[in-house]
Amino acid sequence: MSLQETMAGFFKSLATVLFFLVFTVSSAAVLPFWQAFAQAPAGTMPAPLQKDFSADVPEDFAGALDVRIHPGEGKLQPPAELLLKDPRGRKIGHDPRAGKSYREIPLASYEFEGLDDAVSGAPGPQSGVIELRNPLAGIYVLEIIGKEPGRFSLEITGYDKDLNPSKIFLKETPIAPKGLRRFTFRYTPGRGVRHGTLIEPGKTSD
Repeated sequence: MSLQETMAGFFKSLATVLFFLVFTVSSAAVLPFWQAFAQAPAGTMPAPLQKDFSADVPEDFAGALDVRIHPGEGKLQPPAELLLKDPRGRKIGHDPRAGKSYREIPLASYEFEGLDDAVSGAPGPQSGVIELRNPLAGIYVLEIIGKEPGRFSLEITGYDKDLNPSKIFLKETPIAPKGLRRFTFRYTPGRGVRHGTLIEPGKTSD
């Protein structure tokens, strides 16, 4: 057999193998679509596959707390910091009087969030945010500690295991440098807002 005949046989075999691989992969990708098409009602196309967003919620999720301090009208930064104490006395947040931050509560965070202006790119208002996942049931004590004179708005949201929310909102509350406002509230996981309020307001004090 000549070299030319040998090479021709080799390329013929290679082409056969490549055709088989392409056909196999294409069939595996197309088959689910055609199965869905065959099962769809006449005159319709099968709906595209969609992500199951419920999978984003951890299996052990039992509720959450979200505490936000917003700046007063026309301001970019809140005039105060947040310091939250859970029913066991553990803390998350920052005390500007002592210059100390606390991260004692598991599955909790404290950070500042904001959005820049979409047109000019100028910085937009920022909010201080405390988030707790699977918080303990019981009484929480929130301290709002002033850094400078100004006003703030406070937003507290509790979620049950099905993400049903319950809110407390305080608007345009004044505070002085090193001033203290304390807010107590009760968190109860429950099974939804139809079974009662997740957060029960306590009282504020200077």
